[in-house]
Amino acid sequence: MNAQVPDSGIDPKKVRELPKLAAEYMGKSLLDLVVQEIRVMPDTWQKMSEAKQKETIDRCRHTINY
Repeated sequence: MNAQVPDSGIDPKKVRELPKLAAEYMGKSLLDLVVQEIRVMPDTWQKMSEAKQKETIDRCRHTINY
């Protein structure tokens, strides 16, 4: 039995590019997040209190899980 897949009109070449585009977008978003967090840090990580470090980590988690 030969089942045929109907033509969806989507270019297979573009479909193969989607993972690369998604990875590039995700990488840029994560880099933007890291740069933003570094800019707003009141001090170096080692000098920040554990509460401030946790606050920064939680803010990053929230941004990633939006």
